[in-house]
Amino acid sequence: MKKKTKINRTVATLAANPRNPNKMADEDKARMAKSLAEFGDLSGIVFNRRTKQLVGGHQRSDVMQTGKIIITEALAKPDRDGTVARGYVEHLGVQYQYREVDWPEARANAAMLAANRFGRVGEDDPGILKDVLLELDTGEFDTAALTGYDEKSMENLMTQFYVDTTKEDIMKEQEQKQNDAINPDDIITSFSGHIERLATQHPERLRDAQAIVVPAGRGHTRDCLVLYDPACADAATELRRLADAGEHSPVAAMLSALLPLGGE
Repeated sequence: MKKKTKINRTVATLAANPRNPNKMADEDKARMAKSLAEFGDLSGIVFNRRTKQLVGGHQRSDVMQTGKIIITEALAKPDRDGTVARGYVEHLGVQYQYREVDWPEARANAAMLAANRFGRVGEDDPGILKDVLLELDTGEFDTAALTGYDEKSMENLMTQFYVDTTKEDIMKEQEQKQNDAINPDDIITSFSGHIERLATQHPERLRDAQAIVVPAGRGHTRDCLVLYDPACADAATELRRLADAGEHSPVAAMLSALLPLGGE
């Protein structure tokens, strides 16, 4: 029997590979920790004695049908996670982890779902994944077979449009495009027509109005002169409120609400 070697260090000393593309959110890691405490390690082949069915390792079992089960530790009573035996499956001269538990069906089914789920929860960083696969695809070994990325999935990954940018950068770009689409001449022409109608229909309101200067848009040098009702104590605040409410043109919305400009 092989002698066990005791290593005096913790898992925290094991450095993570920065090239690992798989990332998991903190809340998912918390769920995984809770699942590990409840069911133990589900990553190997796990067999439930009570139901006489597999809990975890269904696909591993399918590809290791000729593997021989060796029990190295039989427990007198189940431990805290329900384990009653530990050992390994010997397949083609290599040992793979094997565990037997004694669980009621409901617990076994919950563990089965956990074993499946936590293998899929993380998300791959497409940039890192793409780079690593390209480095491996040298012909030295069968990358598609050994990594699980077949020719089609690799082709999709290599041809997808990948942009390494932040949400803030995207929002700024969209805002720039929207502002650039504004034609200052159209704005000035539109408001000039409103003011002319106001002078004809409600001259008294035109006399009482105050003036503010509103930039026509980022990147434009011309400004737009706008008249607004003095009942609006803070034009900037009102414009901001209308913008936050989703108005396409906050200035036009404010004038429409405060000044009867439309065809009266």
